[in-house]
Amino acid sequence: MAHLLVLPGPDSFRTFCRESLDAIEKRIAEEKVQKSKARSDNDDDDRPKPSGDLEAGKSLPLIYGDIPKGLVSTPLEDLDSFYSNQRTFIVLNRGKAIFRFNASPAFAPQDWTKYVEYTFTGIYTFESLIKILARGFCLGKFTFLRDPWNWLDFSVIVMAIQCCENETIM
Repeated sequence: MAHLLVLPGPDSFRTFCRESLDAIEKRIAEEKVQKSKARSDNDDDDRPKPSGDLEAGKSLPLIYGDIPKGLVSTPLEDLDSFYSNQRTFIVLNRGKAIFRFNASPAFAPQDWTKYVEYTFTGIYTFESLIKILARGFCLGKFTFLRDPWNWLDFSVIVMAIQCCENETIM
């Protein structure tokens, strides 16, 4: 696969946006298609290597010149062609230090997370039901809702059940 050649200089900085991530996703899909067609042994010598000058934590090489003022501390498309098919972006600070970040969502809900949520909601609800059966709900002196920590438990369970109901409706 021919990697994108980024020409050094201040014109090589492009802000990282949704279209940038879409372009990366497209390159990843094209690479998968090419790999499935080739099905040959890949030599590690043929693979591109990350540029030593553009490593995270290092200063931007002088060949790139000054960073335009509006692009300091802003997500930028990665300058290293090694990362052209990886979900990454860089941020440059005033001192021209390179910080590389993963562009994949960190907290996006995956398919399996709803099952984990349901499991913990069930366990938490079961624990509270045992407490309610053992101590009573609210009418006695030492009942479930007389303890402020159980107020938190009760509100968390009610909100979790409400969220679970909303997910099933959608």
